Amino acid sequence: MLGTGCCCCPWLNGWPFLGGIPAVVLGVLHLQKVKKGEATSAWLGWVGIILGVLALIGAIVGLTTNWGDRIQTEYDRQF
Repeated sequence: MLGTGCCCCPWLNGWPFLGGIPAVVLGVLHLQKVKKGEATSAWLGWVGIILGVLALIGAIVGLTTNWGDRIQTEYDRQF
């Protein structure tokens, strides 16, 4: 969730990679443990994967567009 939350903050542009990549990796590892019978609650693994992918998409969008600059400009104009 850390990576997903960072997607909305223009000052942390690109930082969601730090939370998104581990979320996907740990989600996959959890699903593997569920398959082996070493863990339960497969939905937790899927939640990690989904939130990680959302964070990665947000990071890519933040790095390839200038939406963070527009938000910063609007913020500076108001204050």
